[in-house]
Amino acid sequence: MEKVLITGISGGQGRLLTRRLLGNYEVCGVDWVPWEGHPKDVDVHMVDLRKKKFEDVIRTELPTAVIHMGFIRHFRGDERRRHDVNVRGTKQLLDHCANYGVQKLVVLSSGYVYGAFPENPFYMDEDSPLSASRSYPEIRDLVEVDTLASAFIWKYPHVRTTVLRPANVLGYYVHSMIGQYLRGSACRP
Repeated sequence: MEKVLITGISGGQGRLLTRRLLGNYEVCGVDWVPWEGHPKDVDVHMVDLRKKKFEDVIRTELPTAVIHMGFIRHFRGDERRRHDVNVRGTKQLLDHCANYGVQKLVVLSSGYVYGAFPENPFYMDEDSPLSASRSYPEIRDLVEVDTLASAFIWKYPHVRTTVLRPANVLGYYVHSMIGQYLRGSACRP
């Protein structure tokens, strides 16, 4: 049975994905937030992706696949810390995937990396530039993470790598990072 390691396993998406994968895959995960009541057959390691303990988890668990969702996506808190966690944490993860024989990697990016510009085509494809940081410096770390993952694809073609860029929905009942930003609540303490 393949072993899948999920970063950000304690978050909502991580929990849903874990439950979806159980039974077909052996699942383990890392997060710096505990997951109280996690399934008993799932090992959840409380570690920071930027630390040596994360490398120890990869080395001992030896996952065949990694799903990277361990990001700080909100605008609350220190911008420098968010950038460091997202970019340096992803760089560490990519290095460990290359060094410890991970065969498959999925990086959950965002459609935000393209930026919202009037000159954008109605339908965007993989050749569209990742331009968000030119007008939206708040999400430059997401663009850097996406760029790191894209470079990893070319440098390590033997690791089947997928970068997912889902587009979010805006609406009255939708509580997303970009929705908060557009409502102006991201700037408040």
